[in-house]
Amino acid sequence: MDKNLSLARIIGNLMGDGNATRRYLRYSNKNEFLLECFKKHFLNLYPETHFIRGKVNSGTLFVQVQNKEIINSLFELCGDFRSSSLKFLNFIKELNMKKVFIQAIFDDEGCVGLRTFNKTKEIKRNLEIASKFKVFLESIKKILENDFKIKCNKIISFERKLNKKVFVTWKLSITGRENFINFKKNINFSSSSKINRLEKMINSYIRK
Repeated sequence: MDKNLSLARIIGNLMGDGNATRRYLRYSNKNEFLLECFKKHFLNLYPETHFIRGKVNSGTLFVQVQNKEIINSLFELCGDFRSSSLKFLNFIKELNMKKVFIQAIFDDEGCVGLRTFNKTKEIKRNLEIASKFKVFLESIKKILENDFKIKCNKIISFERKLNKKVFVTWKLSITGRENFINFKKNINFSSSSKINRLEKMINSYIRK
């Protein structure tokens, strides 16, 4: 397995559903397959890694690494994993590394939306990811459009209220059958559930 691809994958996971501190690296997910995928790529880079496995109060599973040498090496490479400071890293240059990194982000943060409104019977379809950092989404949008020919919509913001505080979140969305097909061909998902939802969304178009 290519170590550069494994590096792109675990960095994408840590930026997605991960939590990286100077004490530990944690990847959380309800999908067992994605947890095992993270471990597989991590072990490809760091073969002797010991994982701590656990579950948070909500029931979400996680795997955790507490090796300071590994943690320091990833921080030196990436700088910051906090959601408000994410950025597309310059060393992810090869097309396959870009694909694996973006796939990891969509595996963790991506939503496959296929909805039918009962009154009008109108079908709404979209792929989307959200982030607190607009610049991060702008870099992903640029790569999707320039490298993978997947046209994206304008990045928009929306507000969320939590404990009387207002948080601004940015959303990147993809619409249109051709873009969905290009996404499936060039990026796709890792987990079967989202792969199937994407396939169902593409097949929901009625050909005249």
